Amino acid sequence: MERRKEIISLSVIIVAVIGVIGLTTIISSSLFKSLTTDNNSYVLRGIADTYIPVINEVDNKIKEPIMGENISIEINFYEVNGAKEEQEKSLIKYDRTYMPSTGILYGSDKEFDCLSIAEGEVTSIDESEMFGSIVTVKHNNNLISKYSSLSSVNVKVGDTVNAGEVIGKSGQNKVSTSKSNMLMIELTLNGEYVNPTKYYNVSIDQINAN
Repeated sequence: MERRKEIISLSVIIVAVIGVIGLTTIISSSLFKSLTTDNNSYVLRGIADTYIPVINEVDNKIKEPIMGENISIEINFYEVNGAKEEQEKSLIKYDRTYMPSTGILYGSDKEFDCLSIAEGEVTSIDESEMFGSIVTVKHNNNLISKYSSLSSVNVKVGDTVNAGEVIGKSGQNKVSTSKSNMLMIELTLNGEYVNPTKYYNVSIDQINAN
């Protein structure tokens, strides 16, 4: 009788162990299948569905053409309809003659970098008795920028320059000013001189091409 009880007890234990092993195998198989089946990979699908591609936006805003410290505007653009007081500050004195400024004259006691205001093509490099080296760049939408008083030039005719690219170094001219390093920036839109400061940080695509 005792012998039979031992056999029954041993049989129960064996069955229980086999059951546990079988249940563990089934659970492991189910987990493995769920992790390797695309239909059940809801976590990965959620990440893929919410992925937002990185878009490289092109910054085509017109930039101020200077980089350096302690640079100031020495002569402003002459506004035909501006206040008399402002107009007086926008006159260029050269050889005992006063003339309206067609651009902005920057000045500093130290040499500074002169930058392209926007992407464009270098169309000419000239020399002027009054303004020294002059670089002209043609941009989109009938916009042309001209950089005068350069002591050195980093570009050549036909080059494509990007916004903020150094095109030269500040230099001297024969305009009456207290600064030793200068840059004269002029903008023409559809053949007419415009005030450069009114176009800084404006998208070149927004400029009227008509």
